[in-house]
Amino acid sequence: MTYQTFAHVYDEVMDHEQYQLWVKFTKDSFKTYTSRNVQKVMELACGTGEVSTLLTEAGYQVTGVDLSSEMLDIAKEKYQQDYPSIDWVQKDMRDLKGLETFDAITLYSDSLCYLTEFEDTIKVFKTVYEHLEEDGLFLFDVHSLYQMQEVFPGYQYHYTSENLAFLWQSYELEEPGSVEHVIDMFVRDESQTSKALFEHFQEVHVEQTFPMEWYQEALEMVGFKKVWIKANFGESEVEETSPRWFFIALK
Repeated sequence: MTYQTFAHVYDEVMDHEQYQLWVKFTKDSFKTYTSRNVQKVMELACGTGEVSTLLTEAGYQVTGVDLSSEMLDIAKEKYQQDYPSIDWVQKDMRDLKGLETFDAITLYSDSLCYLTEFEDTIKVFKTVYEHLEEDGLFLFDVHSLYQMQEVFPGYQYHYTSENLAFLWQSYELEEPGSVEHVIDMFVRDESQTSKALFEHFQEVHVEQTFPMEWYQEALEMVGFKKVWIKANFGESEVEETSPRWFFIALK
């Protein structure tokens, strides 16, 4: 999975209302699930920095971490001047050695699903635990098994603008809870004099969701003392058809 081209069209095709929902879930969780005065927040898989900047505006000291240099370059280009307090760090979320500890760590937009081996998920939980202060919170979401097995197979999303045609198609894979997203992007070639010329790029992203109890048991195994699982950005209890599971883990 790469973000070499997708990174440059990511902001255009994303639903920006969801950024506000993730921030609300974050702030509500800080008030509800810990007595700690949360100030320092690490956003794992920060992408192009939308949530990091919103959290900064809310008064938190934010470090944005992502594996993709392309995503981080865009975040810096957009926000470094107006949000100089944000540290942008390129790191694999399975190994956060060298970073300080935080009051809270977030991991949103089903980014954990891009780890298709559960042992890698456990590595994330361990390194997150090690980089949290006592009574710190780890907040993350994953696609539900219902979403992976009933909604995504055969799913299509198309988006067009003056400079972009974006086609997203999802297919069920053999492994239970696993899907493949094939993303075709036709991007206007600005170097050409003719505006009719588009360049085609394709990326293939594989995501994997594991049973809910696996996540809970692994969080408890690495040391988290309490785990809550919610739906609808923390607003409701999980139901069979909930599209996402939202986890709140207290160190």
